[in-house]
Amino acid sequence: MNLEMYRHNADAGQTAPGSNELLDAETPLDALPTRRQMIRRRVFWAVGGIVAAAVLVGIAAVVILRNDSVVEINAQWTAEPSAVSDADLAVAVATCSGEESLSQVPMTVASTRVLASERRGNAVAILFDGNNEVGGYGSCLVALVPGSKTSEVLLNGWSGRDGTAPEYTPEPDELLSEAMFGSEGPDGPNAMTGGGVGANVAGVTLYVGDLAVTATVANGNYLLWWPQGELDENGNYLVPDTGAEEYEEFFGTEQDMTYDLHLKDGTTLAGLDFWAIDDDDPGVLATAE
Repeated sequence: MNLEMYRHNADAGQTAPGSNELLDAETPLDALPTRRQMIRRRVFWAVGGIVAAAVLVGIAAVVILRNDSVVEINAQWTAEPSAVSDADLAVAVATCSGEESLSQVPMTVASTRVLASERRGNAVAILFDGNNEVGGYGSCLVALVPGSKTSEVLLNGWSGRDGTAPEYTPEPDELLSEAMFGSEGPDGPNAMTGGGVGANVAGVTLYVGDLAVTATVANGNYLLWWPQGELDENGNYLVPDTGAEEYEEFFGTEQDMTYDLHLKDGTTLAGLDFWAIDDDDPGVLATAE
């Protein structure tokens, strides 16, 4: 199991010096700045049906992928999410909780308690409460035309703790990213991320390449998904055909990814580096004054 911890150092309106550098694990705790702005991330990549995972301290995870959608999901994708109707949410939850999806993840209880949901075009994304003895999240993306009585799982996963890592609650102006999932699909690949946000966070915008994606923020959590990769001359997403490293780069780890936190007082913490890494103590995360 790879153990990774990601730290963001940021001041209001800019990324603080050194925010994209690996911090020295020997740095004295009293030398760290006191205002905190951080992101913890658990990453799961799907590679030709084989899952490779890079996870944080004490994390267990499974990703389940279904790539046989007949709906052109990425073609109808929108950068701004919309609310999911009660009827559509019920269909999506039933599909995600079915025999071939959430029931296979290593949960004590396959929870269907929805923390956040969103619609983008003909797809509905859901962040579930893992509701098991060690915590965690369930994530699910389904193809679902509005008003349809049926849906199909495109991307499904779970991330959680194995009991060795302490619980962490985001500070008021923090983002805690629990997981990122990526999948190859017939209409192009897509990626999804979600997790917790602090009490002062009103909104999140993620910048991936040329995309600016507005996240759904609800119940102290955030959620978003987006199409990944380059377009060919016909406007179709190019999909790599070999190797874990190619997929990792394709889904964004070598891609510039930043995010803005929009706080309830009108302040925006802008340009925070999504990929800043720190292998130090998960309980010690700080930012510049």
